[in-house]
Amino acid sequence: MSMKPAESPRSDQQKYMSQDTVHPPNTVPAVTVPAERATTGQRVNNRGHRLIWRFGTLGWFTIDCATAMFSVLLASLISPHPSALYAVPLVPLCVAYSVLLSTLAHISGLHDPRYPRRVIDLIGRIALVVSTALILLTLELLLVHFMKIGRYVLFLTAFLSITSMVTARLIVWYFSSNFAQTICFLGEDRFCFEAAQFLDEHPLPFNITTALEYHSQDKREALCDWAISRDVDEIVYDPNSELVNEQSLLQCLDQAIKISSYPDFVESNYCMVPVEDIDAKWLFSAQLELAHPYYNGLKRLVDILAALAGMVLISPVMLVVMAAIKLESRGPIFYSQTRVGRFNRPFRIYKLRTMVLDAEKDGAQWAQQQDARITRIGNLLRRTRLDESPQFWNIFTGEMSLVGPRPERPEFVEMLQEQIPFYVQRHLVKPGLTGWAQINYPYGSSIEDAKNKLKFDLFYVKHASLSLDTPIVLRTIGAVMKGAR
Repeated sequence: MSMKPAESPRSDQQKYMSQDTVHPPNTVPAVTVPAERATTGQRVNNRGHRLIWRFGTLGWFTIDCATAMFSVLLASLISPHPSALYAVPLVPLCVAYSVLLSTLAHISGLHDPRYPRRVIDLIGRIALVVSTALILLTLELLLVHFMKIGRYVLFLTAFLSITSMVTARLIVWYFSSNFAQTICFLGEDRFCFEAAQFLDEHPLPFNITTALEYHSQDKREALCDWAISRDVDEIVYDPNSELVNEQSLLQCLDQAIKISSYPDFVESNYCMVPVEDIDAKWLFSAQLELAHPYYNGLKRLVDILAALAGMVLISPVMLVVMAAIKLESRGPIFYSQTRVGRFNRPFRIYKLRTMVLDAEKDGAQWAQQQDARITRIGNLLRRTRLDESPQFWNIFTGEMSLVGPRPERPEFVEMLQEQIPFYVQRHLVKPGLTGWAQINYPYGSSIEDAKNKLKFDLFYVKHASLSLDTPIVLRTIGAVMKGAR
């Protein structure tokens, strides 16, 4: 992300703050756009060209499918052995490889535009994804169809896939950075500084400017004129600021400048809700619909099937784990706790014991990193999330869902709702075995961590759907494979 240079050397905070900020006038002069400036239609087209390079999940899925098919086709054509495919049908092979590669790329986070742009990390993850996809495809062909692919085709496919996927992302990164949108923050000094700092800390390509310069200058130039002269694509305003003049924003909107409140801007670009910048009116305007008959019915069916499949598939591993728990330390294999469920109703959650007996003799407390109370087998269970596997029973009985905010203990809920606004509203949906916060935020054990996770939980409460549940489940698989907690 690029930042516009300051006119004079100043500290980071001074860069976005001004002591001369004044209220915009109630009467805004008529907008007069000089002839040399771009017309409204041209500005719309220019912004559209910049948005071309903002790929989401669907865009990256399409690109990866295309590169996978290209890699297989080219590898089969340039292979030194004509019989390299060994009678494997080429078209089904291309389709199977492209779907498998794209799915694994999504699981590894390669489709998330918010992921940090580090080339070495990118090459490593793509190499791992391509290798895993080819190994799984080869095993499936050998064990199910009794076919095999020649080693030349495999090596060429791997090389071409890695090269094309890395190249595609480097190209998109280059153009998205060089054709980044210009965002203007409009509000008090503190808001502008903190908003610009937030964008600086998150890896999306934006050029940042603020309206502090406009506030401190002669008001004979309208805000709309000022924004057009600086080629501003979007004005992000503080809904709680008195500096925001609706008439000025309407004139900007009439000139094809996008207008967004700060909470809506963060939500649409970062898939989270800034809880410190919303109020009850935001929740009311979100039009939360909790009675989705088709979604809730289908989700319940998926939960039952997933719970049954999970209990059956995990049972052989559970026998080994149960024996290991019993051998390492005295105490029960399972334990249960009271957690807060949907609409603040308490229920009993079941887990495999990962701590020593009487770990909470001094009262409830968050588990810490390198917690001395966690046993050796317990540490492994937590890293692989196998300790949560008994919760398939909670899912089967309807107390939990496969996807939703993680249920918290009543002692912590009582404390957190006093210190974090809208914390109770995360209980508007069923708690889940995994959730949007779990795949977007690391394991937390503090009030600040709970607040940051709430930002993702509220996003899920507002946007809960099968189209969001599916990537959450897929990304959770990737987190389990990495051993992330």
